[in-house]
Amino acid sequence: MAAQSALPTASEKSPSTVAAHPSEAATHVAAPTVVPSPLSDGSDPSVGMFFTDLPEVSGNQAHAAEALMQFEVEFWRSMTSGKVSAALEHVAAPDVVQMVKNQVDGNNGRRVRTSGTASDAFAHVAGAKKVVVFDVCNNLDHATFTKGVKQMTGPEAGFEPAIIRMEVGETEKGWRVQSYDQRGGC
Repeated sequence: MAAQSALPTASEKSPSTVAAHPSEAATHVAAPTVVPSPLSDGSDPSVGMFFTDLPEVSGNQAHAAEALMQFEVEFWRSMTSGKVSAALEHVAAPDVVQMVKNQVDGNNGRRVRTSGTASDAFAHVAGAKKVVVFDVCNNLDHATFTKGVKQMTGPEAGFEPAIIRMEVGETEKGWRVQSYDQRGGC
């Protein structure tokens, strides 16, 4: 679900004073009120992971979105450092942590170094009780993959923007990414 503006449209604005004749009283239009989303942007510029189109969510959906953003920051930290971040254990199920480890180990085995930035645009949110499903558009256009002296951007390396579906579930230890599946392009 893309974030929607909290600003009223022209048809939603209503005058606070209405006169029978325009000369009897001035018409006043109230200034729009901006309502902040309870979801904080989890972008981490020091790591190079950014989020856009934050959904307007609250409650369990907001808790799940926060866990997802922390997971993605730690996933990208793992990719750019070449070492699996210990913080992943706090935001992902063991199978998902293993998936990250496999990817990091594969890059290390091929002597591929990852740098630059990645971003996720929230595209869809469903569920609100114990499991929340998110689709994000993962974009590696500004990532760089280096092997020896050869450097490639994400698109040059074959990484086109893609929908990643993540199920985030509430556990005894808090919200955790339970699954991570790449879908089609976005």
